[in-house]
Amino acid sequence: MEDAIKQQKELLQTIFDNVPVALNLFDEQGNIKLVNPAWERIFGWTYEEITKEGFDIIKEAYPDPDYRKEVVRFLLDSKNEWADFRTRVKDGRVIDTSWAVARLSDGTQIGIGQDVTDRKQAQRSLQEFSRRLIKAQEEERQRIAHELHDEIGQMLTAVRLNLQAVQRACDTPACSPYIEDNIRVVDDALKLVRDLSFDLRPSLLDDLGLIAALRWYVERYAQRSGLRAEVAADAPELERRLPREIETAAFRIVQEALANVVRHAQAKRVLVELKPVSSELLLRIKDDGVGFNYLALKKNAVPLATVGLRGMEERVKAVGGCLEIESERARGTEIRVRLPVSQSF
Repeated sequence: MEDAIKQQKELLQTIFDNVPVALNLFDEQGNIKLVNPAWERIFGWTYEEITKEGFDIIKEAYPDPDYRKEVVRFLLDSKNEWADFRTRVKDGRVIDTSWAVARLSDGTQIGIGQDVTDRKQAQRSLQEFSRRLIKAQEEERQRIAHELHDEIGQMLTAVRLNLQAVQRACDTPACSPYIEDNIRVVDDALKLVRDLSFDLRPSLLDDLGLIAALRWYVERYAQRSGLRAEVAADAPELERRLPREIETAAFRIVQEALANVVRHAQAKRVLVELKPVSSELLLRIKDDGVGFNYLALKKNAVPLATVGLRGMEERVKAVGGCLEIESERARGTEIRVRLPVSQSF
């Protein structure tokens, strides 16, 4: 029995000394009792330094009082869930860390931490790349939309005027039906060009802002689809213009969500709601359709089946927002988006 206990202690000590994550043991009051070599290597302080009388490691690592309260609350109340923090180390650098807390039966708590600075930097770089890519896409969409509207639209209008002139000049009854048919074809082409131009980059979004563009688009969507669709955005704070990339992201998310409703939801009613809250724009798209299993779809579907959802996720991440999708079979789907704005409402 003694040999078995000794072997277990050696095993635990070996793991404690060599595991490549930071470990610290602390009591219910948050006082650190032990740290492993990886903890010392990541944060710079030694165990002897942090246990000196008067030394407060939490205060040193998190100098901002309000932020420090959040950290302490997490350490004392966490239930084996990971959370990310910005942590100051001994040499003054601020690194990204991720922590979880495990609890033993005697009240001892084990903090498990990782230095995730490289991963966070990669995520920020990817987010910046995604933001630039989306911006380039929108600029190209705008260029093509202008060319469709200004160049091709004007050319088709000229063709229509010429056909009308020919119609007036032609006195042969046999010619009239063909000319009228060509005029109808040109009218259809003009409508198609206008629709394509708006879908690529709605001029209302640039000229009048998000709310006006959404109201026009949703009304047009309702006429096309036969569904009851409305926009709820009655807060006076929404009358001011938002940052261009936020307006574009919100509009494209609504555009994609409504397209998905038409394709898959079999819904009768759709609500698009916008609310200003502090320094965030809350966007909600709710339908009463058949719903779907969102997690199963993301896990099992082929890439093309989720391209619309992935597009929404990328747009939200690119502007630092948050996306939630809640859906159940036969109970409809609700998409909730939180988009940060530069100033509080």
